[in-house]
Amino acid sequence: MAAIAATGGAALAGCSEEDRANATDTAVRELVSQVGAEELKQAGIELKDALNCSTPKDGDVTTVKLSCTGTTVDDRKVVLTGTADADITGEVNGEFVGKVDGQVVFRRNSLGGEGGGEGGGEGGGQGG
Repeated sequence: MAAIAATGGAALAGCSEEDRANATDTAVRELVSQVGAEELKQAGIELKDALNCSTPKDGDVTTVKLSCTGTTVDDRKVVLTGTADADITGEVNGEFVGKVDGQVVFRRNSLGGEGGGEGGGEGGGQGG
């Protein structure tokens, strides 16, 4: 994860604001895809494939809105949504909700670290 987080630092110093925003969006998408899958696994949810994350453009360079989708091994729909701080340092801070078939399985204030949030979430975490 540190390699992904490093993209937000000095390596982008000579880039335009748009280039920095695009690089940040990419880094957040990749990191959230990985750590979001880990959070789901901890909640007892087994994914069939990696989460597919997108970051719609909203012009805000301090936060990144994202939406990730996937499927469990037993073909249930997975959706992870959130707003992440653009400054990532090994974990992604913001507000995140993971749902399986519309049921909340976790809410977190950060992904990929010790972060706060509700343990197993509200939806029971039965994986497939």
